[in-house]
Amino acid sequence: MTEEYLIIGDIAGQYEALIELVKQAPNAIPLGVGDLFDRGPESKKVFEFFKQNGKSLLGNHEHMLLQFYHKTNYYESDVWLYWNGGRPTARSFMGLLPGEDIDEEELRDTLRALGVIDYLESLPLYFELPPRELDGLKGLVTHAPKPSFRTLEKCCDLGKGFNAGDLQFQVANYSLIWNRTEPEEIKNTLQIFGHNSPWGHCWFQGDLNGKVVDENAIPWGVCLDSSKEQKLTGLHWPSLEVYHAGYL
Repeated sequence: MTEEYLIIGDIAGQYEALIELVKQAPNAIPLGVGDLFDRGPESKKVFEFFKQNGKSLLGNHEHMLLQFYHKTNYYESDVWLYWNGGRPTARSFMGLLPGEDIDEEELRDTLRALGVIDYLESLPLYFELPPRELDGLKGLVTHAPKPSFRTLEKCCDLGKGFNAGDLQFQVANYSLIWNRTEPEEIKNTLQIFGHNSPWGHCWFQGDLNGKVVDENAIPWGVCLDSSKEQKLTGLHWPSLEVYHAGYL
């Protein structure tokens, strides 16, 4: 029997919606596509949930947090804490109220002491789902979609690492944590990803522009990032049933 998973789009600190979503598929293993943290109010609870339950991939927000921790210029300065919603995450882990000052060194110490850094550095960039018994369809779960013009190996290339010291964002631009081009159509494989909130929840099914032109065609891609609509989206594997949970 095929193992069941609930693949969950970008959670971004929305713990209550996460729990509501998981309750809709109680027998499935939660699998986050990355971007567990930032912008939402309860990143610490989301972290604690995934540390104890299921699996997650590395997203670009986790990668930016790691760059902040290591104090390198992989990205431009302050890209995580001040430009991409890191402050609510910092307050969540440090137990601060909105508006309270964030001591950056204390934040680094807290993230390390709570096991956040070790956990994030252990996360993979992709996860392969077992074939469905019904039709043999396989699943490739990533944070951002794999583009057609790069191999999977090349899409895992994030550069020389945080200790290299030089700005490396362009190296990662078409990687599995940053790519914003449409997914490749891979034979007998469904790409499952998030990261692209302007697309929202949508299927890639029979048309390169992401439009469903044949509802009977086997889908080859699905975006689960519905954060623009203020909801989490989850996809059950192997049934491909979709669940939603809203938040304010």
